[in-house]
Amino acid sequence: VKIEDTGSVDKDASLEWAFPTDGPVLASCGFKYRASCANTLEFRIENGSGPAKEVFSESVILGKGTGQASFPDIRIPGKGEWRLVFHFGRSLPGEIVIDDVKLEFK
Repeated sequence: VKIEDTGSVDKDASLEWAFPTDGPVLASCGFKYRASCANTLEFRIENGSGPAKEVFSESVILGKGTGQASFPDIRIPGKGEWRLVFHFGRSLPGEIVIDDVKLEFK
């Protein structure tokens, strides 16, 4: 993602993936990144229908260069459609590459 200007809210720029669950689950998620400068992003799990309502949200501090982040215990409350979301709206100008995203159910 190439960020040219910082937005006013997190959702001004985002990447997201939809996934279903058959009931309440405990999940873990992790990803690798490469950042052209020290930066931040907002990582969330949100409901997949209707207005976005987060069930998990974490600001992730990215160091310049490569790194990784992991979240071992994410509780997803029930059956339904959900979204894994990376918000870049308030990230600083620069480039952020997200790679090797893993979402696993326990």
